[in-house]
Amino acid sequence: MSILKYHLMKNRSWSILVVILFAIVGFLVAYVLISAHYRHPEKGRVVYVMRNLNDNRLQEVSPDTLSPAERQLLQKPVEIKKNELLFTLNPDFLIWVALILIMFSIASAALPVFITQIMNLKKKFHINRLHILFSFLFAVAVIGILAALPLTLKSLYYPSKLIDDFGILLTSGDVVRRIAVVTTILQIPIAMVIYLVGRSAGSIRFNIKDKKSVEKAVKQFTFLNQALIGALQILAVLVVFSVLTTGVLEQAIKSVLSIKGFDIFPNKICYVYGMFFSLFLGIIYIPTYIFLRYSFNKMTEDSQSEVEAEDEETQKSYQDLLATVNFKDSALDNLKLALTVMAPFISSFLPEGLRFFH
Repeated sequence: MSILKYHLMKNRSWSILVVILFAIVGFLVAYVLISAHYRHPEKGRVVYVMRNLNDNRLQEVSPDTLSPAERQLLQKPVEIKKNELLFTLNPDFLIWVALILIMFSIASAALPVFITQIMNLKKKFHINRLHILFSFLFAVAVIGILAALPLTLKSLYYPSKLIDDFGILLTSGDVVRRIAVVTTILQIPIAMVIYLVGRSAGSIRFNIKDKKSVEKAVKQFTFLNQALIGALQILAVLVVFSVLTTGVLEQAIKSVLSIKGFDIFPNKICYVYGMFFSLFLGIIYIPTYIFLRYSFNKMTEDSQSEVEAEDEETQKSYQDLLATVNFKDSALDNLKLALTVMAPFISSFLPEGLRFFH
């Protein structure tokens, strides 16, 4: 084990292979889970076709309705097996499966990345095990509460129960529940990194009279800022996929089930999930980002008077050094941040928009 760790630390290219391996494993686990529970049609289908002499195109016909002369024009019947009908009859379900596979692959690939990030934060900022444990409990609590929040909405017929009650799409609604639980678990290291970034920002110390000390502090703030942005982006991608899969599952269910006078799966549910997930991103990211920027601004303010006492060349070198930490504050950057946090809610409109292409 120690030899493997040594080679991974010595040659960073190995880490790429590890990430790819985790992505492949995540893909295979999701594929096996879903493919083992497909609910195929009861039987296959035999298709009879004959050529239309006017436009030379083939069209399906029923042999019972044809005259003896027309039957002579019938082509050899084609039998479509039941395992070939599932996605052909319900292409929306195919899109749902593809989205689940992609989401699992991304979440699995992110797992070693953010576990390594936690180890780096522990090493660089001397975080003890108690804080690591507290960050884990914090992540579990926040993700658990916000994941359970939509379940508090009563009077809704949930997809997993629809699948169980009507026997559609999958052999068991537990598949959908397992996917939701595993995806949530895979997000825990990401939430831990966000919490530990805030914890690490408060531990940065420097001596303004020692340029190397300031350089180290600046590098630490840069590292934390990049770690926070990376965590937000991956988390946003995963929750956007969660919203998209919900919207596409709605369309897949409605393709095989309709009840007169009853909206079996209201599309507004996707908007509600989008709002909840945007709330999740805002709660977990924005306070940490504000605290990180506050810590850096405090450092610059504390050093301002002592820097002004130095000569002009030294002042410029310190200003250039501090400017390397890029906490973007322009209107465009703030808009990008807002769009990232609001991405789950915005993406909730996408499945509905795809209807125009049907």
